[in-house]
Amino acid sequence: MSITPIRWQKDLPPLEGSPFNFQVKSVDEARKRASLTKNARWPGIRATAQSSGPTGVPWVDWNGWQVRMMLARDPAKPAWVDVVPPANARSASFEAAVADAAAFGGRWIASASKAEWPQVTKAAAFFDAHSAWDSYQPAGVLAIVSDFAGPNEFLSGEVLNLLARRHLAYQVQHSSRIGDLKGIKAVLYVSREAAPKQLLEWAAGGGLLLAPFATSVKGSTEDDERWTIHSTGKGKVAVAKKQWGDPYSLAVDTHLMLGRKHDVIRMWNPGSLNTFYKQSADGSKAVVHLINYAFRGAAHEVTVGLSEKYSTVTMHTFSGSTPMKPVLAGPGIELQIPPLEVYAALELSK
Repeated sequence: MSITPIRWQKDLPPLEGSPFNFQVKSVDEARKRASLTKNARWPGIRATAQSSGPTGVPWVDWNGWQVRMMLARDPAKPAWVDVVPPANARSASFEAAVADAAAFGGRWIASASKAEWPQVTKAAAFFDAHSAWDSYQPAGVLAIVSDFAGPNEFLSGEVLNLLARRHLAYQVQHSSRIGDLKGIKAVLYVSREAAPKQLLEWAAGGGLLLAPFATSVKGSTEDDERWTIHSTGKGKVAVAKKQWGDPYSLAVDTHLMLGRKHDVIRMWNPGSLNTFYKQSADGSKAVVHLINYAFRGAAHEVTVGLSEKYSTVTMHTFSGSTPMKPVLAGPGIELQIPPLEVYAALELSK
């Protein structure tokens, strides 16, 4: 049984019958049970000139990328988002806080007054009812490999953040236990040290390895503005021409080097939406989590495109479920998403 935590407070309603089964009375107590986020932010958007990204779009505060990083560092421990709602928190943001953690495999240490208690409980119960999705594996043909610690923590974490905002699906692996790379087309190794032999050998088998400046590779080369690209065996190793420092540029370059043809999910008019696409082990089922950090319906129609075909699609929200009709588009499908306030899950089967 998974642990669904809630922060202890004097006026906490009875937990019996709710999805919450552990009261957190201190941070030290929580750390004994789970990995905790660092400097987690209350979910939402910041649209000031100072906080907008290089593209000028609103900057989204979210914590799902931290959840994925924590699970990569220590898969044996649950990942909890430790953030307290601000005094002016909008009602819908409490549902987003639940989804922002749970959709990515973690849990928010819930903090809710009596006014927000019903919606927080309902959202947490939704993810408990769909816990089977936690066993699904992230879709995508890109793997991000790092130790996600020390001098590599900031850059690797921001890359996870920014690639997700580009809706580029990826898998996350820890450099000390690189697992099966079957189906992976490209690996980004985020480190100040040279890429390990295991990844160089994988690239020689036909993959693309994006390696840090410290990596030394023999073989014929081709020149790029930011990379020296080596042909090795059946694949390629692109070595950065200088030490990485800007996570935004690295995220953009990674997407360009991989190529849009390998996008397993595409979004049209996503605005402040984040997505997380996961598939069952046999590939017959999938789920796409959609979280809207603006807490209001998009101004333009949102379309989700997937590179694989699914015959049955159901959209689940915290209020109910609706069957959807997928539209065939090339090798995959497209789905028109109705106005979404906070969260929806697209449950798919072939």
